[in-house]
Amino acid sequence: MTLHPQAEITLAYSTTHGLIAIGHGTQYGRAHSVLKQAGFTRHTSGIHTAPAGDVRTAATLLQRLAGDHGVRVSVSRRPYLADIAGRIAARLPGSWAAEIHVHSHPLWQGDHIGQLWNHGPFVQALHDEQVPYAANLTNGTDLTLLIAEDTSGPEGGLWVAPYIPQEFGVVYHPPYTLPSLTLPAQPEHAARAIADQLLPAYRQAAYAWRLDTVTAALDTLDSRLSPQAPKGDSRPAERELVTQGQDAAEIWTAFHGLLAHGPGVIDECAAAAEQAADAAVVARLKTALASGQAALDDWGRREKTLTAALRWIPTDARARLAHQALPDIATWLADRDVFLRIAARAAPQPPPAAPLPGGHRPALQAAAPPRRPHH
Repeated sequence: MTLHPQAEITLAYSTTHGLIAIGHGTQYGRAHSVLKQAGFTRHTSGIHTAPAGDVRTAATLLQRLAGDHGVRVSVSRRPYLADIAGRIAARLPGSWAAEIHVHSHPLWQGDHIGQLWNHGPFVQALHDEQVPYAANLTNGTDLTLLIAEDTSGPEGGLWVAPYIPQEFGVVYHPPYTLPSLTLPAQPEHAARAIADQLLPAYRQAAYAWRLDTVTAALDTLDSRLSPQAPKGDSRPAERELVTQGQDAAEIWTAFHGLLAHGPGVIDECAAAAEQAADAAVVARLKTALASGQAALDDWGRREKTLTAALRWIPTDARARLAHQALPDIATWLADRDVFLRIAARAAPQPPPAAPLPGGHRPALQAAAPPRRPHH
């Protein structure tokens, strides 16, 4: 990381809070001490607000105290980021909320690396530069974006990148690429670019990633079960196969991929199942997922501990879960080809390539299409 002052205070003006200050650096405690002496109030979000009264007087006192203690003070050329993020959230489709993230210590910003779906300058800045604060935009259900000030140029733009879908965990090299989207600072233009470009690209890439994961899980299940049990209802042979603990554990591991990523694919398939027969297949697969998840939840209640990290489930427990899930696995294998056909048709469309106001153009790379079903 590039060397920065050990203790620094960044000032910005907020229409809600007035003069705000953020202390940061490897010795951020010194900055916090100066802010306290200057009468600033610390909030749970990590920001400090100036005392009531004249802003100029508060800033002058802060500058003097900071100089006495060797703390650098800088003034942001932009409005307070949380205010900008809030205005963007208000203009996005659906219900979005904004929340500030303060990185008092430079190491804290590294928590985003491995969680952001990004290969561009945004992540590089988190690696190399000090980013004292950022903001989360969340839709409250399945998507969170991180927004920060673009420090690479004089235009005062914003970086925005989505977090990797939660079920994938920490992934440093996602199979699909969504570079940073550089936005103009105007909230209305930024929101339009996010809605028209970033969100459709995210939906398309997330769907393709989930479908690839589900397809790989089905391939594994097919290779494990087909030698002794043809697709369909041949339960005695299937049960004989999974009496070997390690085989059963691997079968459950593959089926767990369906439980984690299948719902996001099935939800899209439901809208694309135009024929009654296809709709019936989607309904059966959705029921099988619910049944498998119920088995996992039941095991968790019995053990009184359950984690999304599959490796923490003992081998013998995975073997028992595989036995219990055999009917659900058989359903997925029986309907595999029909499902893949529907899933290919249900893939979200890539966003249109449209320039932004002011000459900005989003740097988005469309995800590869999902793999075609096997026949």
